[in-house]
Amino acid sequence: MVSADKEGFSGSMAKRVLIVGGGSAGWITATYLENELNSDGVHAIDVTLLEPEGIGRIGVGEATVPSLRHTVAAMGISERDYMRN
Repeated sequence: MVSADKEGFSGSMAKRVLIVGGGSAGWITATYLENELNSDGVHAIDVTLLEPEGIGRIGVGEATVPSLRHTVAAMGISERDYMRN
């Protein structure tokens, strides 16, 4: 298992993360990791999201998860902007 500590990446540690599968969970995961691991002007890792072109939206209810408020705030998005869009 690779530690995702933005201060502790060394030569043998991961430099890239691939999120396989888009949708809201994939996009939230990629955005969260990008903001958490590449903050303060330090680009510690590359985060890539891979999603198929042919699959449309599927509403699965991530918006009902109570911790989503914290996740959206950690991504730097205001709750007002999130709810508006």
